[in-house]
Amino acid sequence: MPELDDAPILTELGEQLKAGFRRREARRRLSPARLTALGSVAAVALVAVLVWGFGGGGLASTQASAAQVLRGAAEAVARQPAFSRFNEFFVINWISANLVQVREHADEPLNRAQLSLPKALVRTETSERWSPTRVGEVSTRLLGVSFPTAAARALWDRLGRPPLGGILGATGITPVTSIALNPQVLTLAQIAALPTDPSALYRRLFAGRTADEAVGDVEQLDSTPIAPRLFSALYRALALVPGVSDDGTARTLTGRVGEAIGAGGEQLIIGRATGMLLGYRDVVEPSDSAAENLPAGTVFGQTAIVLRVLSLNVSARRTHR
Repeated sequence: MPELDDAPILTELGEQLKAGFRRREARRRLSPARLTALGSVAAVALVAVLVWGFGGGGLASTQASAAQVLRGAAEAVARQPAFSRFNEFFVINWISANLVQVREHADEPLNRAQLSLPKALVRTETSERWSPTRVGEVSTRLLGVSFPTAAARALWDRLGRPPLGGILGATGITPVTSIALNPQVLTLAQIAALPTDPSALYRRLFAGRTADEAVGDVEQLDSTPIAPRLFSALYRALALVPGVSDDGTARTLTGRVGEAIGAGGEQLIIGRATGMLLGYRDVVEPSDSAAENLPAGTVFGQTAIVLRVLSLNVSARRTHR
């Protein structure tokens, strides 16, 4: 992971600038939480193929296996090059594929009566450019919409072919000085000062937390250019969290292969050789299968990271992530 080894810069910025981090809507799990992936079993079977389903060990994987993968990733990521300093902007680009209900107003909150609506597979591409001192931008464009069932396509036609891609276009981002974790918010200065001893980091971030909350926090912290040694410690601390499992081999939307480490249906896809996060997935857990009327292991939302760079303005210096 790239490093911000100039920690005093973050200390000065983090405490002086307005707190708050506009999270990337296209990259986060669908909301209300885990309620957007309902439909018929037949539809899901086809959708699972479209969005690359489960692979590898899956449900039979153990926490011991996850700990082994995380320790290997920690060793690999610690060898990644570091940023010399945080310049003006941190740029991160990703593509996403999500199952969404076909309805007239896709940007409105989903109610329970709409859960069984036919679904479309929506693919988007997003670029986010943020700075601790300057106004940044998040831009999302629609890549495509497909309909796994005739019923979904027919409903979309009947509703007048409404847009299903959510919020598209470019939107400004105020200076970012903090990251929202669960249940705490950390300033950039506090993130830079996190301990790199895995046990101490576990006590600081993960003690008393559920496994899926810990996995979600690692995903959030991946959006910041933190030190390789700190991300290495994050992996080792995550390995100490009860309930984290190795869900087997996974392929991202861009075709990159990694290991899916997760809990509660949230998965991090970790590159085996580099230890870097290649993307994220949301899947249906066995305990949720009956309530959601979906086979366990169905992928209903996923994101693939395609670029992480530092940028002074328009031009950017590519990193190895």
